[in-house]
Amino acid sequence: MSNKLRRCVRLMNALQSRSRITNRDVREILDCDEQTARRDIQSLIDAGVPLEPHGTGPETHYSISAQWRHAGLLFSMGDAMALHFGRQLLDFLEGTTIPDWLDELRDKLGVRADPKTIEKEHRLARKLVYLSEPYRPYAAHDETLNMLLTAVVDERELTAEYRARGGTAREFRLWPISLVIYRRALYILARDIEADRMLRLAVDRFESATVGDPFTWSDCPDPRELVRDSYGIVDLGDPSGEVRLRFQPEVVDLVRARHWHPTERFEDGPDGTVDLVMDTHGPELARMALEWGDRVEVIEPEGLRRRVREELAGALARYVNGSVE
Repeated sequence: MSNKLRRCVRLMNALQSRSRITNRDVREILDCDEQTARRDIQSLIDAGVPLEPHGTGPETHYSISAQWRHAGLLFSMGDAMALHFGRQLLDFLEGTTIPDWLDELRDKLGVRADPKTIEKEHRLARKLVYLSEPYRPYAAHDETLNMLLTAVVDERELTAEYRARGGTAREFRLWPISLVIYRRALYILARDIEADRMLRLAVDRFESATVGDPFTWSDCPDPRELVRDSYGIVDLGDPSGEVRLRFQPEVVDLVRARHWHPTERFEDGPDGTVDLVMDTHGPELARMALEWGDRVEVIEPEGLRRRVREELAGALARYVNGSVE
């Protein structure tokens, strides 16, 4: 979102709760000079917001009808499509308050939609189809999720009981830095205060959470940089290195059509193969390679190549020696 758009949104929020607004109010709300304030006011007027100026010079103020304030902004087809996309992408959170927030936003925006837009919007659920993928359900974790969201948004410390996979529950004091969505599951990126280390914690494994005192979020590292190097959500602390995966000719177009990692590059082979090369690390690289079966070969690193080979050998043994009763 551009700085100008942010200012206009802040100004619209202020107009929703006031019957009039002065030039001085605009400058204070937007923390800007008089010239920028005038331009932003004019941008709202050009966009169709019925602001009426009263007075001249520094004493100028603007009014807006109560009917328009309560009705809100016009609801366009672009708004409807964006909400439908968001609603479908977050359908794995069904049973929590997050889909309800999107539904409420749709209702608020839809108040001033024209009849044709409403008619088209009702059909979008069938026109924008998102195929289901494996996901983690969160309906049973709604209360904890709300607590975690509050801590992330309000930048407040968390005291939480967390159960690692296959382990016992333990208590943490955390600075929750960011909410991460990965493979239709939610994770919290947080600093363990006592151990002074960064953790990636699955939301559904929190057994309790209590919001505490504020912390200084700006003192924390950029969460985008923290997750940049590793492949996937799991980080065992290994250093990054060159990963080279060689794909067979029949899947080259499929491989090139996707973005895999910020460090990716493709190298063509003389036999029609292509090497996907990345500077990364993480155990989920093995799962990615296994998903491609015999159409990919791990060239390096040797540790990843060995792990995939062992997984394939174990699967083959199960199919050769196992029996279906």
